[in-house]
Formats: sequence, C-alpha cells, structure tokens
Amino acid sequence: MACENINKSRLLGCKTGFSGIKAVGFLPFANLTLTANDTFEGVGITGSIYKFYLKNDGNTYTEEIVSDRQTHTTVYNGTLNLVLPSLDRETRDQVKLLAYGNPQIFLELYNGQIQLIGAELGADLSGGSITTGGARTDMSGYSLTFTTQERRPLVWLGVTGSTAYNAAINVTGAITPA
Repeated sequence: MACENINKSRLLGCKTGFSGIKAVGFLPFANLTLTANDTFEGVGITGSIYKFYLKNDGNTYTEEIVSDRQTHTTVYNGTLNLVLPSLDRETRDQVKLLAYGNPQIFLELYNGQIQLIGAELGADLSGGSITTGGARTDMSGYSLTFTTQERRPLVWLGVTGSTAYNAAINVTGAITPA
C-alpha cells in the first residue's frame, strides 16, 4: 500500500476560538462505522447514550501521536480528564459501571462541535478518585481519567452523526446531584 502524504497547507484563521468541554455522552461499546474520511455519521448506534453535563475547567482531552519508525506503526493515545462535582450514591454507581466497561465517548464542545473518542476500541476508565475536601470550599466529587489507543485520531461527527447522537441521548431518570 502506498504511503499517504501531506496534501494541504494551513492558513491562520480568525480569533474566533472558544475552548472547553460542555458535556460528554457515554455509549456502551458498539460497533460504530466511520466514513472513508474518518467522520462518524451515526451508523452503529444501537442503544442509549448517557449524557453528563460538565461545568469545570478540569475537563480536558489530549491526544498524543505515537509513531515507531522500527515497526512502521502509528497510534493515537488519548487522555480524557473529567471532574464531576458533588458526591452522590447514584453517580458512584454509574462511575463503577464505567470502570467495568469500555464506552465510546462523545465530547460536546462549547464551540458547538461534537467529537468521538474510542471509536474503534472504546475508552478505559484507567484512573480517578472520589474526593471530599477538607475545607468548606474544597472540591467534593469525582475525578475520572479515561484513556484510549486508536488507529485513527479523534473523530468529528457529521450532520447525520450529530442528529443520530442527539436522538440517542437518554435523560430518563437522570441524576441530579444534591
């Protein structure tokens, strides 16, 4: 197979960026299908997506590109850090289920984009903590770290993918932390 090579330049855009993760959607692992240009258009969502709203600067996603000249391989290692303020039993139970599974995770960004991580192999809840602070203003809640290792970088959702994502969100019986 011929190697793919860079084929476009990149200009400097306007200062319109707005960063941050507004919400995440967890899909119990499913066999999702990506398009030829690595976009998700909704094929393979068979169950509910469970949406967690976020409101903290500690929610970040980083993806590291790891290439090995010796083996001629490239992987994309992703790390998603989430902070869920407030301790409650129902969230604890859902965190436990996330630790047992390997969900695909949708990232809803403040700029309106939706991205998908763990599209092929899912994400692992690889670490985290349940914390109650010592001072009255300290954080009390859940800090979670999910990791991914994929053949492709994170995936953007196309128009039909966004529609399928929104249609699959299940907020019935949603948790309202105290």
